[in-house]
Amino acid sequence: SYGKLDPYAMALAAVDEALSNLACVGADVSQASLLDNFCWGDPEDPKELGRLVRAALGCRDAALAFHAPFISGKDSLNNTYADAKGAKHSIPGTLLISAAAPVPDIRQAVTMDFKTANNAVYLVGWTSDETGGSLWEAFAGEAGGSVPLVEPRSAKDALWTLSAAIRDGLVLSAHDLREGGLAVAAAEMAFSGEVGVHIDLERVPRTKDAADPVTILFSESPSRFLLEVTPDKERAFLKAMKGVPLGRIGQTIANPILRVVDLDSSTLLEERLGELKSAWQKTLPAALGGWPGSNGQNGSCR
Repeated sequence: SYGKLDPYAMALAAVDEALSNLACVGADVSQASLLDNFCWGDPEDPKELGRLVRAALGCRDAALAFHAPFISGKDSLNNTYADAKGAKHSIPGTLLISAAAPVPDIRQAVTMDFKTANNAVYLVGWTSDETGGSLWEAFAGEAGGSVPLVEPRSAKDALWTLSAAIRDGLVLSAHDLREGGLAVAAAEMAFSGEVGVHIDLERVPRTKDAADPVTILFSESPSRFLLEVTPDKERAFLKAMKGVPLGRIGQTIANPILRVVDLDSSTLLEERLGELKSAWQKTLPAALGGWPGSNGQNGSCR
């Protein structure tokens, strides 16, 4: 969806996400390499050509910022179709970024699922009002939000620092905050490990424009991570992450629920993990009844 709004931002975000996924499993992102795959419409159309150039510029700037070279790639151009009246249309331009990096010690690799109760939950990175092209906008039928835009220098610093902390065994579980934002990442980590989580929105590192719970929960600001850290590793983790914006936003709990506390300390959302997983496994239209703010009967949300 980002590509429809800003192909340059889409390219930066795609590289950021690919490298984030590597970091979250214990790879050394300082040695990462990239591949691109453009699938685009008619390059003879000035608008489509302009979008393609913007995406290519985003790839270039991301590679330079993250010190990650493109070692190969491919493109598929002239992808068009005719409507019922015979008018020609280009497909939405899309970009696939693949990334590779070594995992020095497979024993230090981590997974996304929460492991046990009573561990700290940290959010790395700033949350801003960046819902443009997001899953939230698709669900709510809204448009016009700001497109998530990677800030390359701070993104690289956070990514490399976190990558080193994970390789040093300081993080138990890790997940990037991309599609769906904090709410979806927390739900995925919780029901994957069958371990509940309590989250306090007041503790989320955020800019001034992220002033309401919907934005904090569903913004897709880039370069963010949700982490599980054991109590015995917290001090070393905080020392290793010095200089990187982060907040201890909650903890894992034995009760198999996702609980979110609002900015005024009231309970905003409390949902059983089994119901979240069931909704996640369905198509979006079938799952809408269980989302906060819908008219469905599943779960509870103030």
